[in-house]
Amino acid sequence: HTLFYEDINLVSAIPPQEFTTTPELIDFQPAVEDVSTLSHDRYRNSPYEMALYIQDKFELPSLIFNVGLRLDYFEPDGRYPSDPKDPNLNDPLLLQNADSTLAARETYWWKKASAKTKLSPRLGVAFPMSDKGVFHFAYGHFVQRPTFERLYANPEWELEPGSGLNTLMGNPDLKVEETITYEFGFQQQVAEDIAVKTSLFYRDIRNLVGTDRIIETYKSGTKYSQYVNRSFGEVKGITVSVDKRYANNFSSFVDYTFQIAQGDASDPQSTYNDLNGDNPRQPQKQLVPLNWDRRHTINAGFSYSTQGISNWGTSVIAKYGSGLPYTPVQQGIRTGFENDGRRPGFYSLDLSAFKSFGLGSKARQKLILTLNVLNLLDTKNEDNIYGDTGRAGYSQERNRAVEIPEINSLDEVYVNPSFYSRPRMVKLGMKVEF
Repeated sequence: HTLFYEDINLVSAIPPQEFTTTPELIDFQPAVEDVSTLSHDRYRNSPYEMALYIQDKFELPSLIFNVGLRLDYFEPDGRYPSDPKDPNLNDPLLLQNADSTLAARETYWWKKASAKTKLSPRLGVAFPMSDKGVFHFAYGHFVQRPTFERLYANPEWELEPGSGLNTLMGNPDLKVEETITYEFGFQQQVAEDIAVKTSLFYRDIRNLVGTDRIIETYKSGTKYSQYVNRSFGEVKGITVSVDKRYANNFSSFVDYTFQIAQGDASDPQSTYNDLNGDNPRQPQKQLVPLNWDRRHTINAGFSYSTQGISNWGTSVIAKYGSGLPYTPVQQGIRTGFENDGRRPGFYSLDLSAFKSFGLGSKARQKLILTLNVLNLLDTKNEDNIYGDTGRAGYSQERNRAVEIPEINSLDEVYVNPSFYSRPRMVKLGMKVEF
C-alpha cells in the first residue's frame, strides 16, 4: 500500500466574531500552519501485507475432511516514541530532551513497529448419516489487520493543550484482530425437493482495538489515550432453514436466525469518550450488546415461473429483523450502560416479475420485460433514532429548543427523512436475449 494523508484545519488572523441571528459577511483570511502544529496532520507510509495458504480435502469411508492453513504477514511501516510519557518530538516535555537539538532527538526518539505474523488453522468435517442426511463441523481462525487510521492517527504525536485526558493517539504496533469460529449442524432431505438445515455457531473475537491504554505524561495532569488490542467479544446463535428447490413451477425458502453478539464495547473509542471531557465517568467493565446485535432475523421467499419461450414469473422476498441496540442519552449525557436500549424492528417486502416474448423463428431470441418493486408496502423503517426517545420521529430536545425563524424551523431540525429507510422504488426494464 502507498498511503498519503493530510488534514488541514485553516486558521484566520481575524479573531472569531460573536454569533448573531442576523446574517452578515465575515472577512476570513485563511492560513495553513506548519505540520508540527495541532491544526495540520500529515503522514506518508508504505505498509505491505502478504498471505499464503494451503488446503486439501480427503475422504475416509465415513468421514470427509477439509483442512487448511493460512499464513498472514503484515509490515506496518510505522514508528512510535521510545518514551511514551514524552511523545512529541517537536515539543518535548523533559528538560533534558528540550535542551537537545531536533537532530539529536531524532537519533533516540523512535522505535520501529514490528512486523506481525499469524498462522490460522482451519478444519471442516462432514459425516454422512445416509444418502439424505449429513452432519458437519467447522473450526477456523480468521484474522484482520487494524484499519490504517488507527495505526497512524495523530502522526506527529501532539498533545492537545490543557490538563486531563483530551488527546487520542494512534498505535502503529497494533496486533491483528482474530476471530475463532466453531460451527456444528446437520442437513436432512425430508422430501424429494425439500431440505432442512440447522447450524449452531459460536465466534470468539479477540485482540479487538480499543482505547484502554491511558498514559500519564511528564507534564503534571496531562495524559492521553492510545489504541491498543484489549477489546473482545463473542457471538453465538442458531440458524434453521427450510428450502424447497424448483419443482412444479415454484420454489421457496424460509430461514430463522437467533443470535447474541456481545463485547466489552462496540466503539473502539468508548474508554476515551468515557474519560474525556468535563464530566468523565468510569468505563464499563461488563459485556454489552454490540451495535449489530440483532437477536431475531427471518427471511422468506417464494418464486413461481412457467416453462417455454413465452413464459412469465414472479417472486417475493420478505425480511424481518428485531431492533438493534442503542445507547440512551438525555441532553447529551448517557443515562445507562452502552447499548442499553432497543430500536424498533424492521420489515420489508420486495417484488420482482418478468414476462418474455419469443422473437422470430429461433427459440433463443426473446424480449423480456421486467418489474422490480423494492419496499413494496412503502414501510417507514426507522434506520436511525434519537438517543433520548429511541424513535426516529421525535426528540425531547425539541421541547427545550428555541426556534429562530431566520435560520430554520424546528421541523427542519428535528424531522429528518434520512432517519427512515428508502421509500418504495419501482423499476421497469427491458432486455433482449439472442
